[in-house]
Amino acid sequence: MFQQCWNLLVSLWIFLPSYILLFCNTLVIEKLKLFLLISTIAILIYFYALILFYCLGQYQLPHKNSFRV
Repeated sequence: MFQQCWNLLVSLWIFLPSYILLFCNTLVIEKLKLFLLISTIAILIYFYALILFYCLGQYQLPHKNSFRV
C-alpha cells in the first residue's frame, strides 16, 4: 500500500506541474496567469498533504494501552 501511495505522489509531482506550466504559458492575461499559478500550487500542496497523511495513517503504531508490561 505504501508503495502505491509513493508511486502516486511521484507521478503527480512529475506530471502535474509540467501540465500546469504548459497551461499557464498559453494564457495571455498576466494577472490571471499569476492567480491561476498560485491557486494551482496551493491545491497541489493540499492534495499532496492529503495523500501523504492518508498513506502515513495506514501505518500507525499500535495504541500505547495495547502493550502489556
